Amino acid sequence: MQLQYESWPDHGCPEDKISFIRFMNKVRQVRSGSFYPVIVHCSAGIGVIGRIGGLIMMQTAASV
Repeated sequence: MQLQYESWPDHGCPEDKISFIRFMNKVRQVRSGSFYPVIVHCSAGIGVIGRIGGLIMMQTAASV
């Protein structure tokens, strides 16, 4: 399964907070029902800085 969030600009943050939270909830839903790890990447390919790090951080913070 592939999930794609298209509303996150390369140099910025999502403008629509509600759609991002919905996406986060969908990622969590997929993760909870899967044995396999989730792979996260962005088009910029710049490692854990930016969008990738932001998504991972938000998932981690929401899990506490």
